[in-house]
Amino acid sequence: MFILTLNVLVKDKKSSLEVKMTVTGKFEYETNDIQELVPYLGFNAPAIMFPYIRAYITNITALGGMSPIILPTLNMESVGKELLDKISSNEGFTTNK
Repeated sequence: MFILTLNVLVKDKKSSLEVKMTVTGKFEYETNDIQELVPYLGFNAPAIMFPYIRAYITNITALGGMSPIILPTLNMESVGKELLDKISSNEGFTTNK
């Protein structure tokens, strides 16, 4: 199992609004070959989670009686590279089935 935790901070400079959220996704896989999983862990997993983050922030701000904050789509390549750097620098990273 791979657990990805994304810490999100959104600031709206116009209204001084700040939204902080932590989102955790749990992903299961059937291989122990890390090289096979690298594209999935770095790019697909955050790409799967991000639309839910965008929708939640839009909905929660709209329900607050203000103009909703609509996050733009992200280029997951840059996010994925940063995530993979963090994974590879984590000495405690192990795989288990």
